[in-house]
Amino acid sequence: MDWPILAELCGIILGDGSLHRTENRITIVGIVEDKHYFKNHVTPLFKEIFPEAKIYLRKNNQKQSFTLTLENKKIFSFFINDLDMHRGNKSGASVPHFIFDRPIFVLGFLRGIFDTDGSIKFSKQRSNINYYPRLQISIRESHLARAIGVLLVKLDFPYSQWVEDNSRGYGKNQGQMIYYQISGQENFVRWMNLVKPANFVHVTKYLLWKRYYFCIPKTTLHERLAALEVLL
Repeated sequence: MDWPILAELCGIILGDGSLHRTENRITIVGIVEDKHYFKNHVTPLFKEIFPEAKIYLRKNNQKQSFTLTLENKKIFSFFINDLDMHRGNKSGASVPHFIFDRPIFVLGFLRGIFDTDGSIKFSKQRSNINYYPRLQISIRESHLARAIGVLLVKLDFPYSQWVEDNSRGYGKNQGQMIYYQISGQENFVRWMNLVKPANFVHVTKYLLWKRYYFCIPKTTLHERLAALEVLL
C-alpha cells in the first residue's frame, strides 16, 4: 500500500468529495476547470492504489461542475472500515489517524485538501498590482476543520484563522465555516515547493506570479495557460 498516495486521496475525498450515506459510492465534485486535475491526477492516484477501480468523469453543463464517481464495494469498505472515514454528511468527518504518523502523510493529505478546497488570492497591499499572496482553506466546522490547524503547525506554517457563517446557501450545508489563511511570499513559495499542489487551477497562479510578480484576479484557467503559453 502506497500510504502517501492514500493520504492524498483522503484529503481529496474530505475536501470536495463524499462517501455516500447508503451506496458504495465515492463522489468528488469540482468546477469545470478541475477536469484536467480529475482526469490526469486524481484518476491515476486511485488507479495506483486500486487498479480495479472503474472511474467515471462527467460534466454538468447546468451547474457548470465536473464530477468524478467511483462505485466499488471493496474500495468503499476500505475507506470506511480500515481508515474509519465518515460516510454521509461531513459534519462528523475527521482526519484519518494514520495521517498524523509521518510528515509525508501530512503533506499528501494537505495537498489533497488544498487542491479541492483551497484557493490562492493576491492582494495589492500598498501597491497598485495584486502581488501579495494569500492561501486559504475553508471547511465547514467539524473535527476535520479544527484538525487542519494542527497539521499546519506540524509543518511550521504560520496561519490566521477565523469563523464565518456559510453564505453559499447550500441548504443542508448551511452553518459555520472555519477559514485558515497563510500569507506572504516566503510562505507561498515554501507551500508550493513543500506541499506541491497538483491542480492546475492553483499551479498556474503560482507560475504567473513567479514570472511576473503579480497575478490579475478573476482570470480563468484558460487565460492563465495562454499567458504561460501552456497547452493542456
